[in-house]
Amino acid sequence: MSSLHQRITKARKSRRLSQANFAERLGVTRTACSHWETGRAKPSTKHIEKIAKLLAVDANWLITGVKDKRQPTAELAAYNLAYEGRASYLESFDKETQKVAADYFSLSIGQRKLVRDLIKALNS
Repeated sequence: MSSLHQRITKARKSRRLSQANFAERLGVTRTACSHWETGRAKPSTKHIEKIAKLLAVDANWLITGVKDKRQPTAELAAYNLAYEGRASYLESFDKETQKVAADYFSLSIGQRKLVRDLIKALNS
């Protein structure tokens, strides 16, 4: 069973990126990436989306460790990233929250932005 930090590290290394290069491309510090990869910190939803896009992996897979069967990608097949079990990160959320997260990550990037904008407007 792998965890979020292990999947981030595995995906980064499979793309042959150093932590420094990875951090630069994401617009964060290398220390932030190091903390994500050691499990000392968890990336925000916004950063998970950026990580997934940069590393060409499914964001839902990063969080859950479960390959999204509805949206198979060549990149996931190339990395041979099959089911690896649920991460401890995911287990900290109830089932309803997990379902909402899965639904959110199944949306297009544009739709996700609309959802985030709506939440910001509701919190104002």
